[in-house]
Order: sequence, then C-alpha cells, then structure tokens
Amino acid sequence: MCDCLTKIQDNLKAKGLEIPTSLPLRGGPAIPFFPLYRADTGKLETRRGRPKYVMPTHCPFCGAEYAQEGSSHDA
Repeated sequence: MCDCLTKIQDNLKAKGLEIPTSLPLRGGPAIPFFPLYRADTGKLETRRGRPKYVMPTHCPFCGAEYAQEGSSHDA
C-alpha cells in the first residue's frame, strides 16, 4: 500500500489542516475511510445518526490499488 495519505497529512499538518479519515479497527485492510459531506449544505451525511463513509479501492492521489481483504495481491 502506498504512503500518499501519510505524506499529504504531514504536509497539511504544518499548515494546521488535515484530511478527516479513520482506519478500521477490527480486521480488514488498513484503508482510509473518507466521510461524506452533502454538496448542498456542507454538512456531514448521516443515516440513523451515524456518519456515512466512502472506502476507496484505489489511492485517490496516485491510483495505486489497495489490497482487498482476502485478496492474493501483494501490498
């Protein structure tokens, strides 16, 4: 798996900014989750009071494929 997100977060941290992400804690691949924000209101999209997230299958910065759970791909 690439380290694009780590590099970008480090650069943004110097400016007091960050990309909001989290990593799954129980099993599964260590892939960042990105929260969904409504384009019309800018508010966090929720369902039943819980935020909705998008889990990319490829790095949004370099396009490298993230290893999928149960996949035979090497990271």
